[in-house]
Amino acid sequence: RSGGVRMRYLAGLFLPALIAVSLLGCGAGSGVLAPDNREGGFSLSAIDDNPLPDFAITAERDGVRVTLTGNGPAFARISFDADVLRFVEVEKTAGGWAAGEAVVAAFRAGRGIVDFGVAPVRGAANPGANGTAVLLFKYGADIGEERAVSLAPASAMSAVLDLFLTDDAAGGAAITWSYRNQGDYDQNGVVGVPDITPIALNYLHQITGPDDPALPIDGDGDGTIGVPDITPIALNYLRSLTHYEVQFSFDGNEESYDPLASIPRTDGAFPEGGGFVRFEYAHTPALDGFYRVVAFDEADATYGAVSNVVEWRGGAVVSLSISLVTPEVTGSGTESDPYILDQPSPYNFEALQGEEDVTALAEWIAQPEFAVSWSGVTPGETESIIEIAGDFTVYATLEGETSNVIYCRKPIGVS
Repeated sequence: RSGGVRMRYLAGLFLPALIAVSLLGCGAGSGVLAPDNREGGFSLSAIDDNPLPDFAITAERDGVRVTLTGNGPAFARISFDADVLRFVEVEKTAGGWAAGEAVVAAFRAGRGIVDFGVAPVRGAANPGANGTAVLLFKYGADIGEERAVSLAPASAMSAVLDLFLTDDAAGGAAITWSYRNQGDYDQNGVVGVPDITPIALNYLHQITGPDDPALPIDGDGDGTIGVPDITPIALNYLRSLTHYEVQFSFDGNEESYDPLASIPRTDGAFPEGGGFVRFEYAHTPALDGFYRVVAFDEADATYGAVSNVVEWRGGAVVSLSISLVTPEVTGSGTESDPYILDQPSPYNFEALQGEEDVTALAEWIAQPEFAVSWSGVTPGETESIIEIAGDFTVYATLEGETSNVIYCRKPIGVS
């Protein structure tokens, strides 16, 4: 459970296929089907003008089963009487939806609202992915939130980590970065059920490196596109990004950043061949100081994940920078707002020199030394702290350059 969203999902490849359902009625498209008041007043409506599956309902002693049938792709918002029923899970699938030919998912989008989707897997034996899914609802009021709230993306994997400045030879700088909104695999600004489609189209693809065009779809970061990448959709459901706010500070203190510009998401450009959407903002004059971008959602005026900070001096980037990659913690890592390390270790750091990952090349230093134990770096991955004895700072050095300093605090009772 996260942010008022609960998920149950099924990719048919992994669970038994055969089911028997008694259909009380069936209708294609949007409509209402409720022969008696125990069936919850179900209705279907389209999501983003996508095709709707056929649906039927079966009232049973302990609840209601909604059967959805059709050829994928199909997406629908299911509304029901939340004073009578609560959504439990996608119980079963059959046909192509249970034979590894489609990705099937359902997400709770608010009280009395479930979003359902099916997307055919590329290369499946049945390209149409004709199949059936049964959604289980139990009697008893849905006591969850009235509606899932649209907020700016805030997870650790929604933070921009590649912000960079380049001298424009005219006293200004080109500020560049890549789009991040964990679970928004089609990069349209909102995490929603249609984001299962890129998973299906790249099913079981192995990520080959940072330039892999499918990298934005690897939402859990395990290197393979598959069913586990549905979980980030659920955890970030309806997270929305409409703008990035470019911010500047003379001293880098958290409370001293001021807005420079608001860059609409629609200003981003899809790279040829795929990958993360790219942004560029021309800023003149580029004053010496600290720059960052912050995710922003206009609908509810919320700020989200903060990018890496870039220090700019004398027309050039102070280029060696470090950041805490995982796990997600509170704080911003500054002296006035240190990271609160209240999650189980390890704590994983990375170092960038410009846009190059130099984690394995940098020398990592923590002060006081006794406060931490390092695990050693895994090439191409992260430097990890596995034990913490107290508050500390960490920085890195490489070829005479010293990185920014990250401030960390260990709460009492956390190992």
